[in-house]
Parts: sequence; structure tokens; C-alpha cells
Amino acid sequence: MEFGASQGEKAKVFLKSHYDKELWGLAPHPKLAEFLTVGQDGVLGVWDIAARRQVRYARLECGADTVAYNNEGSRIAIGMRNGYLLVVDEKFAPVAKT
Repeated sequence: MEFGASQGEKAKVFLKSHYDKELWGLAPHPKLAEFLTVGQDGVLGVWDIAARRQVRYARLECGADTVAYNNEGSRIAIGMRNGYLLVVDEKFAPVAKT
């Protein structure tokens, strides 16, 4: 966040990332210049490699240890710390939970 903003001004976010605990999962997109991260903090993040910034994120119901794209990059599998396997589409809409 930008510090020193005038009172009443909205602070600018320059960097958004995992905020707590450890980062565990990292997966490159099979076709685009982006990658995913997940961590024990329960954050799923999509990062733009060229821009060097997080472009999307979602809060998960618990922490995660592993993440992967399918071969087309249209589905994301997330290994949750509670033992579930969560599968979402590239826009983070749930597809399956086992």
C-alpha cells in the first residue's frame, strides 16, 4: 500500500501477495505467461510474469499445499490441507470437490 496518502484518499496497492504462513504450491500455465500460487494462508493467486504482479486471487476455505493446471489451462486442481481435492475452472468457479 502507498503510505503518506492524504487523509480521505484511498491507499494504492502496489503489491499483493500471500500474507501469512508459508507458500507451498506453484504451477506455470501451460500456454500463457502466468503462474499460480497457493499457500497455508488459504490464498490462490494468479501472477502475470511480464507485469510481475498478481492479477487475480481467491480465498480458499483452508490452506493448500499443491496446485496444478490441466494441459489446456482451463482447470485448476488444488490439494487442500483438509484432505480435499478442489477443482475449479480458470475463473475460479468450482467444478468438483472430492
